[in-house]
Amino acid sequence: EVVVASTGEEAIARFTEHAPDCILLDVNMPDTNGFVACQRIRKLPGGADIPIVFLTAHRDVDTFDHALQAGGDDFLSKPISPGELAMRVQLATKLSRASSELREHYKLIRQQRDELLRLQLQKEQLTAYVVHDLKNPLNAINLHAQVLARNRALPDTVRPSLQHIRDEVHAVMRLVHNLLDIQKSEEGLL
Repeated sequence: EVVVASTGEEAIARFTEHAPDCILLDVNMPDTNGFVACQRIRKLPGGADIPIVFLTAHRDVDTFDHALQAGGDDFLSKPISPGELAMRVQLATKLSRASSELREHYKLIRQQRDELLRLQLQKEQLTAYVVHDLKNPLNAINLHAQVLARNRALPDTVRPSLQHIRDEVHAVMRLVHNLLDIQKSEEGLL
């Protein structure tokens, strides 16, 4: 479907009404030239992503540079062959779609990265809670084993069990301290 506009102002109005896939814009138009129309379209919602191909009878570097500075994606000099025009429009729309897909992929990757970071932070927070919550009961077990070991009325057959309890508590405490060190290392605090 082709929508035609005779002036630059009309082209801007048609863009907002129809949201085209590609814009063919003549450099010389009544009221608003193609460069100004292109700059204004680029500022409209959705205008930054639409491919704009300039058509002009001027075949010089200044016109080409001005078209690019205005935000044009391609440049064709008149007279224009229908085959070349069709090919350039097709290429411009393919590039626009690829760029749009790339932005969508980037957005998805960014979302996945954020979710992964959130999970990592939750894991670290959970690990910190568990590790800190383990220290107090382990210290209590160790202290009670020490109190029992000092009791002279306790039979000698129980003392090896108390020492075994204390040894195991020390082993678990080493694991807790290692987990704390790993956490500090991941946070860059070690």
